[in-house]
Amino acid sequence: MPAAAVRGQRVSGPLRPTIVGRAEAPDGLSVVALLLADGMATFVTGDAETPIAAPRLVLGPWTPGARLWIAPGAMGGYLLIPRAALLQVIGTGAEAPALHALTERLVQLPLDGRFDTAARGAFDGVLSEIAGAAPGAAAVIQAHLRVLLIHAWRRFDVTARQGHPRSPSAGIFNRFENLVGQRYREHWRVADYAAALGVSRDRLNDICRRARGQTPSQVIAAHMVGEARQLLERSTHSVQQIAGLLGFPGPSQFSHYFARQTGQPPGRYRLAHGQVTGQAPDLHAWP
Repeated sequence: MPAAAVRGQRVSGPLRPTIVGRAEAPDGLSVVALLLADGMATFVTGDAETPIAAPRLVLGPWTPGARLWIAPGAMGGYLLIPRAALLQVIGTGAEAPALHALTERLVQLPLDGRFDTAARGAFDGVLSEIAGAAPGAAAVIQAHLRVLLIHAWRRFDVTARQGHPRSPSAGIFNRFENLVGQRYREHWRVADYAAALGVSRDRLNDICRRARGQTPSQVIAAHMVGEARQLLERSTHSVQQIAGLLGFPGPSQFSHYFARQTGQPPGRYRLAHGQVTGQAPDLHAWP
């Protein structure tokens, strides 16, 4: 992840409003993070205007045409994180599904206690690295962003339980996503997940459709394809090596699976999206 991929700026009580729009945003879809320590702000998407009052950490999708208006005198800062960079930040651990879900809708989290300290520290770390552009800045930015997201996820979980107690179905879906993050490389079947969760396949299917609008198989495939894309884009592993990392018996099985899910074989996908140069041709990359 190039350090320049993440954009941001401190806001230190200016006399005029700070307006963040198309000129400041990276190309493509991004996620906005606003730390508002003092003052007011408004997030505009389409015809919707969302007022924000400090102290808050705000996370949400940044789509074309979005705009952030930060009032005069406000204190804090903002970050714009490309979705491609966010994939690297989130990784493929057990908490990855929850972190992805956290950034797919607009979330406002009160800044208080330990969360306030952690969020400010991570935010300050990212903005300092952006400004300094020192060697290794990208790795430090990635680490600070991951810390920020994990603390936000923890705070969101507490806020949700305080204001809106989780239903049993929501709890099961959360456990399912966490379990998928741990087991999808082992190619568990939907029946295996259902058994581990103590529910029927039909019950799990209903829960997933209500929570995500997807079947359990689609949720599992999203994890597998997400990691496959990341490895193809950013690693020097051959398709054969990636197949092994993802638990496929061989490269041909992986190639057919990836092509069925994405519409193109892994070799063609890498040629179009790969960011690592000097990769040797892979005979298994094409079906």
